[in-house]
Amino acid sequence: MILTFHGWGQNGQSLATATHFDAARAISIYPDGAPSKAPNQNKKAWAPAPYANTSGGEDLEFVDEIINSARRTWNIDDSQLFAVGFSNGGGFAQYLACQRPAQFQAIATVSAAYYTAVVEKCAPGAVGHLDIHGTADQIVSYDGGTRHNTKFLSVPEIMGVAARRNHCGHSIEQQWLVGGAKRTSYTDCAAPVDHIRIEGGKHWWPGYSANRNDAMPENFATDKILDFFRIPGRP
Repeated sequence: MILTFHGWGQNGQSLATATHFDAARAISIYPDGAPSKAPNQNKKAWAPAPYANTSGGEDLEFVDEIINSARRTWNIDDSQLFAVGFSNGGGFAQYLACQRPAQFQAIATVSAAYYTAVVEKCAPGAVGHLDIHGTADQIVSYDGGTRHNTKFLSVPEIMGVAARRNHCGHSIEQQWLVGGAKRTSYTDCAAPVDHIRIEGGKHWWPGYSANRNDAMPENFATDKILDFFRIPGRP
């Protein structure tokens, strides 16, 4: 089962349109976040971002409710739960890996906003992590920074967090992909840790047909994520 979390101000349906995980051979769920703090109540968000009106604990409980509801409807394999997130939703996916490492097999994050709270007081345990981020992201800088008066981590910092959590070795393997993208895979990990750096990539879902001037082939991010999760079926 794949849980996919939208960015700030989006909703589940908008991300479903961009990602097409429903074409995969998996149960795919796109929940909506709760309204943000004032004055942005019209924008939906995920904790523990600074603009979220819910606490991290409340959103974790919401995820529990989604999973339990799915169990009542489908035969869910608890060893095959995955979380995906874009932007604010990517930060929340990382928060799930931090707080619930025994629950999720792996996460995938795209243009993720890694506010410091998403890596604080983490439970021990390995969780696979694929991160995809463009170097020209105009909203969530590849190199980290501050938004909403709150620090967010750079991509190299968050990959270091994932490598330490998964007890990876000291060497890496790199591979050039289409469109000027480069994949870095950490080695000897308890769970896989990969990063795809897209040169010139912006704050979007790479390979979504509605992107303007996107060098990535159609469904690029979706395909790479499903490959990482080892889930068959493609849009």
